[in-house]
Order: sequence, then C-alpha cells, then structure tokens
Amino acid sequence: MDELERQIRQQRAELDTAEDWTPDAGWRVLEERLSGASAYRRRNWFRWGAAASILLACCLGVYFFSEVDTEIETTPSLVGITPEMAAQEKEYQQLIANKERLLELDKVDATSYAYFFEELHLLDSLQEEYLAELPRYGQNERLLSTLLRYYELKIRLLEQLENELEKQAYYGNSTPDQEI
Repeated sequence: MDELERQIRQQRAELDTAEDWTPDAGWRVLEERLSGASAYRRRNWFRWGAAASILLACCLGVYFFSEVDTEIETTPSLVGITPEMAAQEKEYQQLIANKERLLELDKVDATSYAYFFEELHLLDSLQEEYLAELPRYGQNERLLSTLLRYYELKIRLLEQLENELEKQAYYGNSTPDQEI
C-alpha cells in the first residue's frame, strides 16, 4: 500500500478537482474511446496487411529473379571466350526465340510433324554437348564455328517448319505429304 499512497499524494491536486459528470457525458466519452480504439485497430490491421503484401512481393521477386539468374549462369556461352562470336550467338538466340514464339510449338501436332521435332531435339542435344565441352577446349575455332552452325541449322529447320505449317494451312491438309 505504500506505493499507492505515495502516488495519491503526488497526484492529489489532480484528484481533488471535480469534473461535471453526467450519465450522458459518460456515455459520450465511452463511445469516443471505443470508436477511436476500433479505428486504431483497423489502421493497425491495414498496416500489417500492407507490410505482409510488400514482404510477399519481395520474396516472390527474389525467388523468380534468382531462378532466372541461376539458369543464365549455368548455361555456357561464347561471351567469355570470344566477344565477336558472342554477339552473333546472341542474334541467333533472339531469332530462334522469336521463331519459336511465332510458331507456338506447344500447339503444333508433334505426331504430324515428328521429323521436325526429332531434328530439333537432336540439334538441341548436340548443342548441349558442345556447350559442355566449351570450357574444356576454350577458343577452338572448329568448336566455335560448329556451335554457330547449330544455331543456323536450327533457324533453317524452324523456317522449314513454318513453311510447312503455312502450306498446310493454305491447302487445308491435315498431315504433311512430304519429308524434307
């Protein structure tokens, strides 16, 4: 009780002043306090929600960008070996990506055009093998020219597939009638 008595003596002046307290005033003060508390809670929930959404967006961004970076780093390229051929490789890669996007290869019937897809798969596997050998052999002219040749072959194959698809669309045939 000593602590309570000490606080009462310190705040005696404040406690001695009497306020005009009516039942209506009491309810009004209570309502103001309750409405202020709920607004505070709503603001608090809004802040927590905003912080959680920002944190989620940051985590997703880090995840997706780190995935893309690891794919780029693990794929060997001509950039570190010869800058001249690296520019040509980049052009070929962009051209191939544009052709594949325009052809919408996932919508093409793979059984009707099996020859094209087998050749594309074979070219991709050979390219992967040569890219794996790239760090080992470095600036081997034959290896570098072979890699660029695979890009050219893939572009030609995609152009042939494009021509075949256009021909089939023009004539209305369901399956190709000749092999390349």
